[in-house]
Amino acid sequence: RLMALQKLDVRGCRQLQKLPFCMSMITGLKELLLANAPDLSFDTIAKQTSLQSLCIQNEGLCALPESIRLLTSLRLTSLRLRGSCLSDEENQRCIRALPDAIGDLVTLEILELDGCIELKELPASICS
Repeated sequence: RLMALQKLDVRGCRQLQKLPFCMSMITGLKELLLANAPDLSFDTIAKQTSLQSLCIQNEGLCALPESIRLLTSLRLTSLRLRGSCLSDEENQRCIRALPDAIGDLVTLEILELDGCIELKELPASICS
């Protein structure tokens, strides 16, 4: 029903684990803002081929999936990990590396990384 939706802001929805499959049918979605939903699945997000801006502000995000390469219209990716990584005795969840697929985003103009304290290097794919 929201076929004209251009921006979706779901910041602060801590219990959010997935977006509905029908989101992939919203072809005009240009901007997606996610925050504090560390268990959110990227399955539906990867189908948003018209997405131009993706802002992820998550403590405890483990990794960006290789499927990020499907976001061919992406011009801005903002990855902000506020504060420290989440850790406990069994689990430490921090981004330590970006997927090579980030280099496939040929229209990407801005890649903002903020607070990725465990990130040691950028993939060589961003140069080729």
